[in-house]
Amino acid sequence: MIRRFLLPILAALAAPAEGSTGAGPRSIYPINQRFMAVADSSVDAILIVDANAGGSIVGHFVLHSRNVDSDHSKWLNPISISSCEDCKHLYLTSNNMSYKMALVRPLKDMADNYNFDDFKKSTIKFFWPSGWGQNPNDRQLKGVSIARDGSSAYVAHAEAVYSFDGMNPDDSDPKARKVITTEDAGINGELINNIHHTHSLKNLILTSDHYTSFVNILDDTDENPLDRDRVVAYQLPLDYHCNYLYDGVKMRFFDTAIVAGYYAFALGQATESEETDHPGVAIYRLTWDDDDEQWHSCVQIAGSGLEEAQWVDGMGYDARFSATAHQISVMPTDDY
Repeated sequence: MIRRFLLPILAALAAPAEGSTGAGPRSIYPINQRFMAVADSSVDAILIVDANAGGSIVGHFVLHSRNVDSDHSKWLNPISISSCEDCKHLYLTSNNMSYKMALVRPLKDMADNYNFDDFKKSTIKFFWPSGWGQNPNDRQLKGVSIARDGSSAYVAHAEAVYSFDGMNPDDSDPKARKVITTEDAGINGELINNIHHTHSLKNLILTSDHYTSFVNILDDTDENPLDRDRVVAYQLPLDYHCNYLYDGVKMRFFDTAIVAGYYAFALGQATESEETDHPGVAIYRLTWDDDDEQWHSCVQIAGSGLEEAQWVDGMGYDARFSATAHQISVMPTDDY
């Protein structure tokens, strides 16, 4: 089981292209078991990658006008992307703004037909619905996450989460509003680093430096508590569970993904190291215990959050990652 999920999770940690001027791949949206969309800030583009063909690029869309190729200050510099199976838009965030990319047809349709020729016909616009209020413009915008069935959609800022209609994005979207702040119970003042839906679509995963917060978005009556201005959340203390690996040294975390409901994979590092001033990142796995009804057994399964940041190919412990990797993604499989 671990092997089945490990490769897709590591896919989001692809190294930046040699000689590139940007940060390289920053976010992955898995389209299906074979194809993924990758936001690459080194070329300011969305790339469509075929995982069955050695990572071949089978489609791309450059996010800036080609006449400013050499002026990186005018690039969008995406940090997160998301869409859904029937969505006719791909959504992006940069540090300061969110965007909607209109597609000729959903990415899954293109993938099912093994043809991404229409992807280059996409168009992109700013996206900041009036219901979100004024854009803070403080370089603290984080990730975007759309439920795979399009039932809910959210953009995260370091201090808040905003909802919108991923199927029908509009500046006057009535669903667009601020639904979570860091002052809410279960967030407890922790600044948000990243956001994901769980596979069950019952919770949002908000990762902060020391915690992962699970926010309920589908209750026992099949309603979303956030629609009633209720934030129902609990925290998983990642630092508490994992810092024993480094003799109690404090840690920080960038992203978390849940696999099969029983495994939490977290991306993080030590905040200080005697070995280097610039440690890389590692992937840690925690396991859910039904009997105790809690997470436990944090183990490091890939990379090192204590050693020098570097890119080294390898299996599990032998691999090493740069500190630029801040997001993980899980590719779908036949049974998940």
